Amino acid sequence: MKLIIALLFVFSTQGFAGDVKVILPGKDYGKYSNDELRMRIWNLENAVMQLQQKVFAMEVAQTNASSAPTGGFWTCSMKSFGKSFSHTAPTKTKAMADVIADCSKNTNAIHCDEDEVICGQ
Repeated sequence: MKLIIALLFVFSTQGFAGDVKVILPGKDYGKYSNDELRMRIWNLENAVMQLQQKVFAMEVAQTNASSAPTGGFWTCSMKSFGKSFSHTAPTKTKAMADVIADCSKNTNAIHCDEDEVICGQ
């Protein structure tokens, strides 16, 4: 069963990569024929599949970009109103989030801008 699902996924992703589905809300479903409803369901399923593929691709890209390549840790720091904040974590995203949260907790959050955070390994 898993093989069938995997094959369907592979073939469906190849066949619909460039064919973006645009879904608009229906108005009166009672007036749709069975064939029209089946086509609508098919289009909705394909639109959901396309969204899933984009989300999965974004998650993989984010993980690859934010994970330390050597298995090491990221250290991020920032200064706000003369106070320094620094955190270390396995991913850049986590270290940055911790620094911003710490800054927001100890100063005015409006002065804890992501652009001010400096990160490195």
